[in-house]
Amino acid sequence: PAICHAAQSVCYDGVVGWYDNEAGADGRNRFDITAPCEIDEMCYIEAALIERYLNSPSVWEALSPPQQVTEYKFVATSVIDAFAQSADGMVSSSKQIAFLLANNVDFLAYQGNLDLACNTAGNLRWANSLSWKGQTEFTAKPLLPWVSINSGSQEPVGIAKEIQVSVGEGTDETSRFAFVTVDNAGHLCWYYGSCPKIGRM
Repeated sequence: PAICHAAQSVCYDGVVGWYDNEAGADGRNRFDITAPCEIDEMCYIEAALIERYLNSPSVWEALSPPQQVTEYKFVATSVIDAFAQSADGMVSSSKQIAFLLANNVDFLAYQGNLDLACNTAGNLRWANSLSWKGQTEFTAKPLLPWVSINSGSQEPVGIAKEIQVSVGEGTDETSRFAFVTVDNAGHLCWYYGSCPKIGRM
């Protein structure tokens, strides 16, 4: 865990902190590098609206949370701290994804190209380095523009590459692995009206 904490510290102090220290209302937004934060915490006004809705008496009663839970917080520092103490943020899930692909489960990695938190360069590097049966084929495949079947136009809405690989010898079962970016979208694709574009998959 000490090594993981050190890595997390370097990442935060060297990249994330620069944005978060200037975040807040009208501050930097690492979830969309083209727009300032609308509010403190998660930057988006919708976060405050969700929080208010879930804390409303009728919803709270319907959800019936445990007595120890006294309110819903969109950003709960105690939860973030608990994950940080476990070094969860530095633990790779690559083995689990390779397992899914080996067992006939398709996998889609996507993000908006305005997102610094889960950025295109980092996600592409991860996708290309994922160790699995289709790695060589996937890495060799070029990124190409893609057109949404939902948008009604023939304008590219991002870049993508995907492959379909046989799960094993003597079977027709396959797994698909795809990497997709969505133009003009940040961390929360639905916020930009971009998620329906993923209908191509």
